[in-house]
Amino acid sequence: MAGPVSEKEIREKVRSQRDFYRHVSIYCLVSFAAVLIWAISGGGGLWPIWIILGWGIFLAFHAVSLGLFPAVQEYLPFFSPEWEEQQVKQAMTGLKKGKAAVASAVKKPAKKKTATKKPANKKSAPKKSK
Repeated sequence: MAGPVSEKEIREKVRSQRDFYRHVSIYCLVSFAAVLIWAISGGGGLWPIWIILGWGIFLAFHAVSLGLFPAVQEYLPFFSPEWEEQQVKQAMTGLKKGKAAVASAVKKPAKKKTATKKPANKKSAPKKSK
């Protein structure tokens, strides 16, 4: 699956990107407000950094999952939309192979061997005298 192929999939992808950009805008406003409040209140420990870093890490993962940083997807392929489809296909192939192996084992039951005592060495077996 190279990318969206139907109009519905394209609209969904564009809507996801729009929501991401809204999220980034809110992040910037909240970060600015937190730094402003910190500066007005006299400074001290830079507590807004925890908001900026925590939320920023979440936004970075969100951006990667949307494919906005394709270079990252080369190193972390599970962020790409195609990865999930590949994993499902791989699991289904393995499942089909497993079912085929089970089916062939069920159709061909193993033959039971009858226990017979045979001498280990024919030469050492005692001969019957006439």
